[in-house]
Amino acid sequence: MIVPTLATIVVGTNGLIDHIETADNADRARDLAVLTEASGELVNQLQNERAAAIMFLGAAAPDQDRYRAAYDATHAAVDRAKVPYSQQRASLNELPVNLTAKLTSIDQSLQDLPGTRSQVTGRKNSLSDIARSYDFFVSDLLDMRDLASQLAADTGLSERMRAASAVARGKEYLSQERDIIHEGFLRGGLNPSLRQTFIATLTGQRQALDTFGAVASPSEEE
Repeated sequence: MIVPTLATIVVGTNGLIDHIETADNADRARDLAVLTEASGELVNQLQNERAAAIMFLGAAAPDQDRYRAAYDATHAAVDRAKVPYSQQRASLNELPVNLTAKLTSIDQSLQDLPGTRSQVTGRKNSLSDIARSYDFFVSDLLDMRDLASQLAADTGLSERMRAASAVARGKEYLSQERDIIHEGFLRGGLNPSLRQTFIATLTGQRQALDTFGAVASPSEEE
């Protein structure tokens, strides 16, 4: 009877381990879903801050005080959005290497944000360089959403996360389009580089819409 008993114990243990792993995966998927939701508001507010920075850096001298005040006014909303994101981020551990690396890059961008703001208000860097700093930050947050959706153990949850990520990606291309138009207005027109970037945002929007259509539920498509 020893061998069957041992076999029963092994089978029972394996079943328990599978159950624990399934529960752990479910908890991780839920935690990542909460993180991506929190990141959405942070992205929204960073997009607004980026647009205000572009308007300030491109403004003529008589208008700089007004645009500086508008830029400064965007900081509070970003700082509020950082709180729930950072709280949820701090609760995560034992994640895959690629996601951990992406989160670490976002952590660094959060730490660097006061310095970026100082460069804007001191007009210590070019408009294009500042825009790229914000672009990199937002891109990392969006990439994190894509990576998180791949880790959801539940197919339905993964598809909902991918659909939300596609919407966020499309909104970023739309936000970049707005920024390019602002910059073009300040420069008196779209130069070849801005025109090329503008076309790229239109292509990105179409791709994001295609991705959304591939994973969205009927209710999400309405």
